[in-house]
Amino acid sequence: MCKKMALLFRNKVIIYTEAFLRFQAHYGFEVQPCNPASGHEKGNVERKVYYVRHRCFVPAPVVESDEQLTEWLRVKMIEDRSRLHYEKGVPIEELWKEDQKELKALPLDDLPIFSLDTVKVNKYGEITVDGEKWVIHQARVNQSLVVQKGWDRFICLSNQGEVVFEAPRPYMNQKQEIPWEEIFNDWEKKPRSVSYSRFFKYLPEKVQTYLTFRKEEVKQRVRGVRELLKSHTLKELDEWLNKEQRFDLAPHELKVLLEAKQQAYPEKWKETYTPSVFVDYETDLHLYDQRLCPSWEGGANRDDSGHQRDL
Repeated sequence: MCKKMALLFRNKVIIYTEAFLRFQAHYGFEVQPCNPASGHEKGNVERKVYYVRHRCFVPAPVVESDEQLTEWLRVKMIEDRSRLHYEKGVPIEELWKEDQKELKALPLDDLPIFSLDTVKVNKYGEITVDGEKWVIHQARVNQSLVVQKGWDRFICLSNQGEVVFEAPRPYMNQKQEIPWEEIFNDWEKKPRSVSYSRFFKYLPEKVQTYLTFRKEEVKQRVRGVRELLKSHTLKELDEWLNKEQRFDLAPHELKVLLEAKQQAYPEKWKETYTPSVFVDYETDLHLYDQRLCPSWEGGANRDDSGHQRDL
């Protein structure tokens, strides 16, 4: 919770949070407060917001990240400087150059904005941030961690200040790479928890089937697949199992077959000694069949007297 500070403005007590006052001091601007629920007191600002919204966001742009949106909006605003000022009739670009002469220089470093919270690792090695559970493999059960939340990412720190985990905030909707090596290490220690783990559903379907094909071999198969992932991907393993349907094989047998599939064979030798007339020539084996077994192949020609003739 941020601390608050009361200041007197126009005979009224204005309360600012400590975080806002730090923000003001860092960037060196003055504050002109407005009354609550009184948008008419800052109509000029509201009108500019309205202009930008209708000038740039109708229709809504299609972007893939906040960085792309920032750059796109920066370019749009630079282009907008070419129009004439509505009152002075001078291009906004010229007015902007004049204003720059009176502006103060911005600080070299941005002010870091974040909040701090404390969480405890539960018995499953998880913490809860923004309503989502996250597995922290570098922390022990019941360990307290400090969570530093920025607007887009959060960082988990130990009491010694060591960073033990970092990830985007859940609402950023960014894909997070699953640390399968660490997860398989945990599953090997607790093989009965494999099918109940929240990460199990993210495995390819055929890999799920292979790990749980025989309950008494789960630990052995988890250890074997973990070793396989050092040289193969889950996708490769899933594709091979889907094609061959050999869920009975031991992990070391899978490794041999996967490596044999990836074996590179030399290109066909091109020789120049065979006469061209025999290149791609195919022998008609029926002629030999007719010679060896005339009665079966019907290949032996007989004359009218019944005697066999040579072909």
